[in-house]
Amino acid sequence: MSPSNDQLERRPYRKVALHCPNCDDESDVNGDWIIHIHSDRLDYECPECGEMIESRADGPDVITPV
Repeated sequence: MSPSNDQLERRPYRKVALHCPNCDDESDVNGDWIIHIHSDRLDYECPECGEMIESRADGPDVITPV
């Protein structure tokens, strides 16, 4: 018996995606969001409508400005 093609046809799993509540734009965290870098957080802005999506605390994955 051969395996089902259902698994092959599924969309790839995305670890983290952001969704704009204003215009329904969706993209990976590292996608097309406009990122405002601050010393203690990152602010994500929707590239389609300018809505502020999320503010994330500074952590090991955050690149701090020099």
